[in-house]
Amino acid sequence: RMVGMHWSNPPHIIPMIEVIGGEKTAPETVQTIRELIRSLGLLPVVVKKDVPGFVENRVLYALLREVVDLVERG
Repeated sequence: RMVGMHWSNPPHIIPMIEVIGGEKTAPETVQTIRELIRSLGLLPVVVKKDVPGFVENRVLYALLREVVDLVERG
């Protein structure tokens, strides 16, 4: 019955917002939030399945782990 919004940082450079609906969230509620995000000039990305850590963060931290490994190896 709720919708989560996970903003990218910094939002003026990364215009994406993850939209996460709950198991009992009505599709109309998700659509309303998508329209709100679009009205702000940003891009809504609807996550199909709620996962710990948000999709964007999980991808970002995987990339950061690889970068740290490369730096440590010289």
